[in-house]
Amino acid sequence: MTEERKRKLEKNFFKIFFVNALLNVKMINIVLSLFYVYRSLAVADIFYLGVIYSITVVLSEIPSSYLADKFGRKRTVIMAAFFGLLHWGFFLIADGFFLFAIGSICYALAESLMSGTDEAVVYDTNKELGNHALSLQKLSRYLYSERAFKIVSAVLGALIAKDLASWQFDLIIIIDIVASLLAVFFAFTLVEPDHFMDLEEQEAGLIKNAYTILSHDKKLSSAVFNKSLVFTASQITWFYMSVLFIEHMGVSAIFMGIMWGLYHLMVIICSHYIHLWLPSKSEAFKIDLSNFLFLLSLIGSVVSWFLFPQKYIFLSFYLVGQFFSAISQPFFSNMFNESFRSYNRATALSLSNFSRHIIVIPLLPIVGFLVNFNLIFPYLVSLILVLIVILFFRLSKYTYEPKTV
Repeated sequence: MTEERKRKLEKNFFKIFFVNALLNVKMINIVLSLFYVYRSLAVADIFYLGVIYSITVVLSEIPSSYLADKFGRKRTVIMAAFFGLLHWGFFLIADGFFLFAIGSICYALAESLMSGTDEAVVYDTNKELGNHALSLQKLSRYLYSERAFKIVSAVLGALIAKDLASWQFDLIIIIDIVASLLAVFFAFTLVEPDHFMDLEEQEAGLIKNAYTILSHDKKLSSAVFNKSLVFTASQITWFYMSVLFIEHMGVSAIFMGIMWGLYHLMVIICSHYIHLWLPSKSEAFKIDLSNFLFLLSLIGSVVSWFLFPQKYIFLSFYLVGQFFSAISQPFFSNMFNESFRSYNRATALSLSNFSRHIIVIPLLPIVGFLVNFNLIFPYLVSLILVLIVILFFRLSKYTYEPKTV
C-alpha cells in the first residue's frame, strides 16, 4: 500500500462519519409526530407510514446490499445520500398521507442503501490499514455519528418549532435539506476500500452465502432476532414521542428538546468508551444486561402511567429505556462483523436489518389500531417484545467464530 493511498483511506473514517451524521441531523424529529398531525395525519397513520417504510426496506434491502458488495461501497453511499435528500424534499411539500408515503419510501431506500454498507466501509478500511484489532472501537465510535448533531439539533429544533407554526416546520426541514446536500458532497470524496473478493467467491452468490450462514447457525440467528425485537420495541415508543409527551402530557417542546439532546450526548459518550464497560464480561452478557434494564424501564413506564402519572417520571423511564436499547448496538455490530467474511459483509449486516422489518410489517398495524384506544398500549407491545427476547433469545452462552461457506 502506498503512503498516498494510506492517507486517503485514513480519511474514510472522517468522511463516512460526516455522511451519516449529516443524513441524521433530523432536526424535525423532536416534533415529528406533531408535524404529521399538523399536516392532517392521525396518530395511527404514523404507524401505517412505518409499515410502508418497512415494506420498502424488505423489497430493497437485499438488492441494495448486493450493490454494495458488487459495485462498491462508495457508489452505494452516494445513492443513499441522494435518496435521503429526496425524502426531505417530499416532506417539505407533503400535506397528506400520500406524499408522506412517497417521502417515507425515499427514506427507506436511503436507509437500505446505507445499512451495512457504512459499517463495511469502516470495517474494510480498518482491515486494509492493518488495524483489525481495533474494529470494535472504530465501529462503536462510528455508530455515534448518527447522534453527533442530534445533541444540538434536538434543542434547536424545539426552539425553532416551539409555537408549532407552519413556517417553523418548513424552516427545520430546509435545514435538513442543506445537511443532506453536504452529505452528498462527503459521499463523493470517499475512497473505495479493498473488499478482499475474487471471482470464484463472487460467482458463488453473495446473498446466498450470507443467508446460508444465518439459516444454519442457530446462535447467530438468535442474535439477529434479539437485535431485531429490541430495536423494534424501542422504535415503537419513539414513533409518537412528541404527541405523547408534548401534546398529551404537557411537557414543553424546549424541555423535551434539551432532554433529548442530553440523551444523545450520553449515548455518544458511552459509545466512545463502550469497550471499557465490564471488560471481563462477554459482549453477549452486556447485550443481555442492556435488554434487561430496557425491560425494567418499560415496566416502570407502564406502572407510572396507571399508578402515578407524573410526566417527568414517565419521561425519565422513557429516556433510560431508549439509552439501554441504544448502547448495545456496537456490541451487535462487532459480533456480526466478526462472523462474516469481508466480501459479503454488507449483505450479511443488512440481513439482520431485513429481519427487523419483516417483524414490523404485521406488528405496526396492530399498534396503530391499539393506539386509538389508549396511548400507553404501544408501550405494552414493546414490553412484550423485550420480554420475549429475555425469555427466548438470551445470548449469554453465545460464542462465535468467523463463518464462511
